Amino acid sequence: VRQFHLAPLVVGLTFAAVQGGKVAGTLAGRITCREHGHRVAILALLAAGAVLSLLLSISTDVLGAPLFIAVLIATAFVTTGAWPLIVDSALARTAPADRPGATVTWNVCEYGVIAVMTAMSGWLLASFHRPALLFTLGAAFLAASAAAAAVVLLRPVYTPDVQ
Repeated sequence: VRQFHLAPLVVGLTFAAVQGGKVAGTLAGRITCREHGHRVAILALLAAGAVLSLLLSISTDVLGAPLFIAVLIATAFVTTGAWPLIVDSALARTAPADRPGATVTWNVCEYGVIAVMTAMSGWLLASFHRPALLFTLGAAFLAASAAAAAVVLLRPVYTPDVQ
């Protein structure tokens, strides 16, 4: 594996830029949703995240630190831009009385998956010594998320029964 040997300051600035990308992505997701609708925004952002994650998998060995950092920030931008839209769309398809329970269940599942996947990622990285595998798996999960969203977003938004 090619090592970038980045100074601690550069690592800190990179992480700060990734967080800035998340903020900007959230705002861009709102604009994209407003302009093109939830379905198009979510699917485009998740698909872009899958492609960018694949690019991350080769950038560690082929393209060097500057491109890796740029693609990492772009990946955070698009995937985080999709997240609040996904939550909003899911809750819009849930009856108001069921939303608190759905929200708690969602968070418990989300944090559980994050914990398990973080541990598995550490094991995979230690076993294979290549971050490319992790980024490739991330791309597969993002593509699967886009496919699942494409199906779920066909369901109607909740509307109360009017009598």
